[in-house]
Amino acid sequence: MSFLTHEQYVVMVGAMELSEPEQSALLGRDVQRINDLLGGRPQMVCAIFAPEESPLKEGEDGDGQQDGEDLPNEDAPLN
Repeated sequence: MSFLTHEQYVVMVGAMELSEPEQSALLGRDVQRINDLLGGRPQMVCAIFAPEESPLKEGEDGDGQQDGEDLPNEDAPLN
């Protein structure tokens, strides 16, 4: 929300020592052009990958079984 009227904003931008492209970008409220003029990055992303489980230990294959352990028989009846 702006606290300045459009006319007040134009007067304030006009009072600054700016080049024509800078003044034009500010008056047009062109965020991308202002960013380019200031040498900003086009886009920045922060991504964090957090596994749901602790990292695998040596000898584990990801299914919770140690190498050499017998896997349960899926066809066996439950007790």
